[in-house]
Amino acid sequence: MRRIPSFFAACVLFAASVLPAQDPDKIKIGGPSIAAVGQEIRLPVTGLVSPDITTGEGIKPLIAWAAKIQTAIDSPLDTSASVDPEIGLTLGGGVKLSLTFVTDKPGLYVLVLADGNTGKLTTKRINVGGVVVDPTKPTPPVVDPSRKPTAVTYVYEKDEAAIPRPVQAALNKIHAAGGGVVASLFEDDSTTGTGQVPRQYQAALKAAREAGLPCLVVLSGDDVVRTVKAPTTESQVMEAAK
Repeated sequence: MRRIPSFFAACVLFAASVLPAQDPDKIKIGGPSIAAVGQEIRLPVTGLVSPDITTGEGIKPLIAWAAKIQTAIDSPLDTSASVDPEIGLTLGGGVKLSLTFVTDKPGLYVLVLADGNTGKLTTKRINVGGVVVDPTKPTPPVVDPSRKPTAVTYVYEKDEAAIPRPVQAALNKIHAAGGGVVASLFEDDSTTGTGQVPRQYQAALKAAREAGLPCLVVLSGDDVVRTVKAPTTESQVMEAAK
């Protein structure tokens, strides 16, 4: 890791706190903003002006350019956070830069990158220790917690496993209690005579497939309130249906 003098780090962090937000055409640190403790994340840097390496001077311009790229980390106390720069060349003769960040403690970290070649500066906040979000999966809808459940559906694949008896018992209790909550089972491949999924189960089936079957889906109207992956006990169902 390239370590920088503490005085320089303090100056860079102070500058980052008082400078206005960066324009879109300026340098930017991309990549995830959430990480787990001990997880290495790669952060691509865009917007840098590449040095001219076609002057016949070999790698001297690249070395001089890289020497003016500095990084700093504003981190919680007693951490061993590190940020390692990695410089590569593109097929077109340009230069690309990425940063590898890792730390051993949870908290909010601010990475600062200063390009002494152009006087540009940018920052990136990383929350370490929270839930790592899979960017390939859709974000569940935000639902007002004050909304009451109207349907509880256990979605399953008939050929995979039997429905747990405690789950079936809990659904029967909810159905018998009334209260405006419809409790039911739905088999993944069930369709109407026209080959369509019944409308009342469309939202539950979609949410269950995204979470993974079998799955208990609690709805308020057509909105998904919560999902419970592979419940096996009566208390899991009753708690989710509250």
